[in-house]
Amino acid sequence: MRVSDAAGDDRGAVGEHKKEVEIVKGKSVPLMVLFIGILMSSLNLMPLANAQPYRRAYFENIKISDGGGQIELINGGTAKVYDNQLMVINLRFYNENIKPKAYLYTKIYINDNLQRTSDNYEVLENRAGSDAWFLTSSGPDNQHWKVELWGDNLEDVREFDVWVVKLFVSDWPPAPLTVEKGKTAPSSWDINFKNGGNDIMKNILISIVDNAELEITPQSQNFDNIAAGETRLISFSVTAPFTLTMGPRAVKFQIAYDDFMGISHVETLSASVNVAKLSTSITLSVEPSSVKKDGLCRIIAKLVDGNGNPMANQTISFSVEGAQIGSVNTDSSGNAVKEYTANVDAGTYVISAFFGGTADHENSTKTTDLTVEPFETTLTLEVPSAMLGEPVSIKATLKDEKGIPLQNMDVEFQVSEENVWKTIGSAKTNPSGIASIEYKPTTAGTLKIRAIFAGVTNYDESSAIADLVVGESIALKLGITVVAVVIVVVALLFFAKKRGMKIPFIGRREEISPPLNPEDA
Repeated sequence: MRVSDAAGDDRGAVGEHKKEVEIVKGKSVPLMVLFIGILMSSLNLMPLANAQPYRRAYFENIKISDGGGQIELINGGTAKVYDNQLMVINLRFYNENIKPKAYLYTKIYINDNLQRTSDNYEVLENRAGSDAWFLTSSGPDNQHWKVELWGDNLEDVREFDVWVVKLFVSDWPPAPLTVEKGKTAPSSWDINFKNGGNDIMKNILISIVDNAELEITPQSQNFDNIAAGETRLISFSVTAPFTLTMGPRAVKFQIAYDDFMGISHVETLSASVNVAKLSTSITLSVEPSSVKKDGLCRIIAKLVDGNGNPMANQTISFSVEGAQIGSVNTDSSGNAVKEYTANVDAGTYVISAFFGGTADHENSTKTTDLTVEPFETTLTLEVPSAMLGEPVSIKATLKDEKGIPLQNMDVEFQVSEENVWKTIGSAKTNPSGIASIEYKPTTAGTLKIRAIFAGVTNYDESSAIADLVVGESIALKLGITVVAVVIVVVALLFFAKKRGMKIPFIGRREEISPPLNPEDA
């Protein structure tokens, strides 16, 4: 029985009226107290809930059904009941010192909220009375109860806890599992589930009751206990026959467990498995992996299914940097070979092989790199001997690795002076691959001349060094000698004149007669 607060207040007022009548008959209290009592009754007022109990009447027993039996909570404690299970609260109270009788009633609070106020019970002095309340509560809920015994005043208060237990699986469903149909290696299905209740799950058994045409092992698993809020991991191995159609499938699980009373509970839950096409993969190689520009290579693709079996008579499409270069069907070993002439500039290129899939097989793609190398080049220097101060023609001939002259390429010429290379000119090659400059040396001796080709996209750099022998000219040497003789003669004449010496042949003429005797001659 449940009674509203307002009804409880009215019954309290009735009890007070009866007591007032007894007090007036006995004339045992002053008139002022009688007046206050009548005033409270007329205003329909109740004593304060936080008043201290008088203890003239008190609870003898407070018993609540606990699982299959009852538990005494007069001195506190905890009772357990299951979700929506009928709960019986038996209250027994005793009138010890209210003469000649008392009108007693009870109040029940759950989590500080008033839930019930009982009827008034007439209890003679030194006699006992009782009250009972039937209710069901939904869980999971950990409740704190307070039970009060009232007469004219608050006589007794008792507090205890009630656990309304509910067990259930939470954190469900797990993430969907994808299984390739026809794949022999099983997929691992890891499932986390949580005890969402507020008590221990005992003797858990997880069984598969509908495998949705999948092959799942094991079919069931046992666990001991899972505490409230605890998560447990279970794993299953799943394969899908190749004959299954693609799409999601619902696998049904049955999870059974016992509560604290040993009563079994069963939940049937579903989880999704998606059946997908069997995967494929390509291994890709290029032989050789590096070729010269315009060189020939072989692109080899091998196609296998998700079980590693070669797939024959399937079309593989090849591309270079996204540009299609052709398609080839696989042979019985799953191989497709495509020849390719690297008529592209030197550099690194992405080679792709693509399989478009079938009704039962997924598509796949694979890439690898092909390196196209530039041609090697050679420079030869033609440096003739030179005379100091006279121009000389220096020539460099540039050819590729096949000996073909390279036209319109820049060649730089340098000379080494004091171990430092200095540029003396540059020129472009003509149709014969020859670049030439005119150079006038300013130093005699052997000079180092270097020609440099810096390279372009498709041709590697190269260089050459040769000696330039620079000699002095005869005219220059003769002129220097004459000048030196003149300077010496002039100096001698000046010196002789300074000393007053007679210088032969200067200022007179002499005739020279031939000798008379040949021997004298």
